[in-house]
Amino acid sequence: MFSKLFDKRMNLIRNHFQWYDLSLIKISSMVFALLVAKYWDWLLNAEWYWYVFILLLISARFMYLNYLSRK
Repeated sequence: MFSKLFDKRMNLIRNHFQWYDLSLIKISSMVFALLVAKYWDWLLNAEWYWYVFILLLISARFMYLNYLSRK
């Protein structure tokens, strides 16, 4: 069962993703980590909504491809 799921996801990546999509996923993960780190005020000084905006901006293509492939 896991094998079929893994193969399906790898086919999605091979067929629909561009070379920069995996980098965008990494960047959005980093921004999410910064958003979580924002809860400690002594760690970061930016407003929280800037991190949400950057996260949505970077992950928009990935989310679009993810929902597009399910149809």
